This record gives sequence, structure tokens and C-alpha cells, in this order.
Amino acid sequence: MSLLALPQELLSEIAFQCRSSDIPRLRLTCKPLYHAATDHFLKELKLYLTKESMGMAEQIGTYHPVLADNIQSCWFQADRVPFLGSFAQWRGEVFRGFESFRSLLSGDLREEDTLESRYQQYVRLADDQRDLCSSDAISRQLYTLFHACPNLKALWLTLGGLGRKLTTHRHRPYLSAACVPNQDPLRKRNQGGVVAFQQSILAAAKLNVSLHTLVLAGIGHMALNEVGSDHRVIAAVAKVLRTVRNLHPQVRSPEELSGEPNSSRMGPDRAESGIVEEHLKLLGNGNLVD
Repeated sequence: MSLLALPQELLSEIAFQCRSSDIPRLRLTCKPLYHAATDHFLKELKLYLTKESMGMAEQIGTYHPVLADNIQSCWFQADRVPFLGSFAQWRGEVFRGFESFRSLLSGDLREEDTLESRYQQYVRLADDQRDLCSSDAISRQLYTLFHACPNLKALWLTLGGLGRKLTTHRHRPYLSAACVPNQDPLRKRNQGGVVAFQQSILAAAKLNVSLHTLVLAGIGHMALNEVGSDHRVIAAVAKVLRTVRNLHPQVRSPEELSGEPNSSRMGPDRAESGIVEEHLKLLGNGNLVD
């Protein structure tokens, strides 16, 4: 019997029984298996602090139950682009941060028009991130996603490439804006991580999500001080930490960050990590599972 004659339910079961490493090859065999295997392809969902990414998360939670059922880990890279108040400031940032865009910085009017178009993309991205960080949209959209992910066991919240090497430079809105995300995770002004942490925890707590692993990379104790002023978040942290078996706070010193523009090294600062972990324990009323 040809694979084309098999019902979709059986093809889906074939894909389910395959190892994760075999799924990409299975998708190349034929069109029916491509569609069946795609539903089992996504084990970890990467999210970014953009309306496009958060909208995708909500779409998966609402319309793709099979895809959501296979998600075991969610990685939220909460990096914001720096605030650049003018076209000249943005162009200078492009020149310093993106080798591939240097050729656009001189030439005829057509090239300047290209720069202007990318600058408008930057403005839209910065505005979108500001809107996300000033509302409860992240919490609502993550709630929809988490509700559809019964097998979710790990949540990564990272800033500045800490914990894992960031992939924001491959995300379309950042490419269109030609702007490197903010690389100062220890500074309070990078509010992306604070908002992502608060709203992710609120969504997880509301759904009673039992997380096995929680990674907080780049979210230092200064950011957690803000959490301490919100009783809703304090209660949510306490609730989520009751189920966490592996808690990994990772930070680095500003001196180390300044010498590493790509933020690809791991090395957490142990003193700061200890402060973060103790702060989380206090926020969780000591309910961190050993």
C-alpha cells in the first residue's frame, strides 16, 4: 500500500513513534509525511520580544493543538533594541554593529532610501516592544500558548545571550531593522527581561504549570527588586517555584559584557547568581524544591 493511501491519523502515529532526530528526514520523504511529521517537529519554541513572535505563540496555542502538544521547552529571548532617538543615531549603530550594512552608509539616493526604509522598520520594532512592555499582552498570549502545551517542562528567560547564544540576529524584525538587540542585561534600563519574567511567571502560575526547569539568564537581583513591589508576581513566583527541580540563574559582570559584543560565552558571575537565587527563594517564601 502506498503512503498516499494511509489515513492522516496513521501517518501522524508513524511520526510520533520516530526519534526527534529523524523527524527532519521524515519530512523529506513525501508530501503526506511532510505534513504529518511537521506536527511533531517542534520540541522547543523560540520566542522573541516582538509582536510577530508573540502572535505566533498565540496562534500555536489557539489553532495548532498537535504542534503545541509536542512542545516541551519554551525559550523566550527578551532582548530589546536600544533606544535611538534619531536617524543619525540609528545609522551610527548600524555602522558599528552590522558589517554587512556598511556599504549602505554612503552612495547615491537609492541607497539612502534603503537606509530610510530600514530605519522605519527599526522605529516600528521599537514601538512594538514598548507596547508589549507596557501592557499585559505577553501574559495573555503566553497563557494561550501554555494552556495548549501539556508537556511543557522547561522555561528559559534570557537576555543578552546569557545561558545560550542568542539567535535574535536571525529573527526577521531584527534583520529588517538592522539593529543589534540591547547587550546590557545587568542594567535596569533593559526592561525586556523584567517584563518577560513577570508576565511569563504570571501566565504559568495562572495555569498551574509544573515546570521541571526554570532558567533565568541575565535577569539580575536589581530587576527582581521590581518584582518585590508587585504582590501578584510574588504570589506567582511562590506558586511556580514549588514545582521547579532545576533552577538556573545566570548573570555576568558589566566588564565581561563590554569585552564581548557577541555575548557567546557562558561564565556566570557566581556572586551575582547566588544573590539572584537567594532572592528567588525569598520571593517564593522558601518553597524552592531541593
